[in-house]
Amino acid sequence: MTHKWWSSGSFNDYNDWLNEAFAVYSSLLYIRSAGDTATYNRVLAKHTAAAAGAPALIGFQKEKYDYPTYRRVVYSKGTVVLAALHQRLGNEKFLTLLAATAAQKTATTEAFLALVEQTTGAENRAWLLALLKH
Repeated sequence: MTHKWWSSGSFNDYNDWLNEAFAVYSSLLYIRSAGDTATYNRVLAKHTAAAAGAPALIGFQKEKYDYPTYRRVVYSKGTVVLAALHQRLGNEKFLTLLAATAAQKTATTEAFLALVEQTTGAENRAWLLALLKH
């Protein structure tokens, strides 16, 4: 279901995280909102462990890596980045950002960064950009 909301990013480059990580994290948010924080925490911890030491999201070239590395970057690291952004912004601002991202069918990381700046400020854009490059 969450892939219906998040399918505007390219599937051919690193912008695929806008599809996959957003779908994974949205699923986790649903699980948590249904009262299952234990599963939310367990799955997020699994993604956090998988993302450790993974290449940067920005500029990631999936054709240069094997499929497990692609999953670590696009699915796991992207999910961890969104969780960190959520924690930084708080629930209200983050959910507003998600709604705007979906409504605008945001298709590139640069467009998402611009939306982050527009809705939450330049300091959050800079923080997120650094995280995406790490």
